[in-house]
Amino acid sequence: MRVSVMAVLPFDSWPERPVFRRWWCGRDRSDVGVSYALAGVEGVLTYRFAGRWRWAYAGGLLLFYLLPLIRSHTFTDLGHFCAVLIGLGFYGFADGRPTWDPADLWRTRWHRARSPLANDRSKGS
Repeated sequence: MRVSVMAVLPFDSWPERPVFRRWWCGRDRSDVGVSYALAGVEGVLTYRFAGRWRWAYAGGLLLFYLLPLIRSHTFTDLGHFCAVLIGLGFYGFADGRPTWDPADLWRTRWHRARSPLANDRSKGS
């Protein structure tokens, strides 16, 4: 109840306790957990890529989260890296789902742009 009442009051009328102000303003917080969930989802999304793209994406993802961990050794960086590993561990949930091949998309667009029908349409306009 107190939080909902404080949401409509002006900032100057909030309680003067420093603990409350730190909690409300988030000055002592460096991470609230959303980024951990995002890192885990990125790990699960690795299985949406087809073939070699999956390995490239997984390698890039692990490198993206491993480099800050090696450089700074913070708890947040460790949490992000562990979340990616947990996401990669969810292969059983992603197995059998359709995959996406970026090369297939590129080939489709390339053939469409080079087809004689597409060239006839562009000349007619």
